[in-house]
Amino acid sequence: MKTDRLYAITVYLLNHGKTSAKDLADRFEVSVRTIQRDIDSLCVAGIPIVAESGVNGGYYLTESFKMNAQTATEEDYSNILTALKGYSTAMNNPHIDTAIEKITLLAGKKDGSVVLDFSVLREVDNNLMRTLQEAIKRKNVVRFSYTNAENVTRIHTV
Repeated sequence: MKTDRLYAITVYLLNHGKTSAKDLADRFEVSVRTIQRDIDSLCVAGIPIVAESGVNGGYYLTESFKMNAQTATEEDYSNILTALKGYSTAMNNPHIDTAIEKITLLAGKKDGSVVLDFSVLREVDNNLMRTLQEAIKRKNVVRFSYTNAENVTRIHTV
């Protein structure tokens, strides 16, 4: 549905910054021309999108643009709640429980039918988990090796 795509384009630009029409077209599985028409529709609706031409050009939202936090649906909040509950099974962190309380209110009466249990991660050193959380917060690069069920080991950089 076009309205859903327009909303998704706006959220994508908020999260990713300047993005080319080609990248948006690939992301939303439509033509570049459709993206151009969608951008025009968003501009007519008052969404402040800037278009830059050239090799490094693309579309982006002005820095002053903010979306209302109430744009997420109950289903969105239910999915977030499911993920948070799964995360809390692995981490002993009171801030997660507080977040769960807040999101529960926003999720309405929807109770996720999916249960995620990451309690096996409790076997992981808590210092390692804190180090990884800090690396994520600081946007640091982390390299690690992983051996899969077929005993193939690979080095990953994230």
